[in-house]
Amino acid sequence: MLSLFNRQTFAAFPRQSTIALFSTSSLTLLKQTKKVTATSHEAKKPKKEKSPVKRQVSAYSFFTKEIWATKKNELSGLSTFAEKSKHINQLWKNLAATEREKFTQLAQDDLARFRADSAAFEATLPPKKPISAYLRYVKEHSSDLYQKNPSSSFVEISKMVANKWNALTEAEKQVYKDSYIKDFKEWKEQNIKA
Repeated sequence: MLSLFNRQTFAAFPRQSTIALFSTSSLTLLKQTKKVTATSHEAKKPKKEKSPVKRQVSAYSFFTKEIWATKKNELSGLSTFAEKSKHINQLWKNLAATEREKFTQLAQDDLARFRADSAAFEATLPPKKPISAYLRYVKEHSSDLYQKNPSSSFVEISKMVANKWNALTEAEKQVYKDSYIKDFKEWKEQNIKA
């Protein structure tokens, strides 16, 4: 069999493919329909890289880890993981505030470790691209609108800021645009050097 269509023809029709067959006696066109599944290479999204910084551990997680280590015999009497988790949760709820303070302190220490590790990791990353002129305006003015309109939703505040931006004159907008251009040039120089 000899295919009369090339790959570009099939790429133009992602939902179905047409295969033409050539026979010696006559030209026969056979149409075959094939659905593209979500598992095809086109539908897959690239996996997001994991951060090398270990996440912070909560006070409850420290407590759970200690209970699993110290009370294995007590937990072995429970059959399922769900029952064991409920039992540990009940122990946590019944824990006195003075005993809970130990785990809270461990969690605070771990949070400090996490923040230090995150800051060190962020320092190794290339500088971020500067925000646009419009986003600079939003950043400056949205907090004022939130204070003046505490019951307004994010969408309503965003519309208010957009209306204020659109009401600005070109000269007023140019201040934000110049600031963006200056920061963009600095960012570009830093990235070319790196």
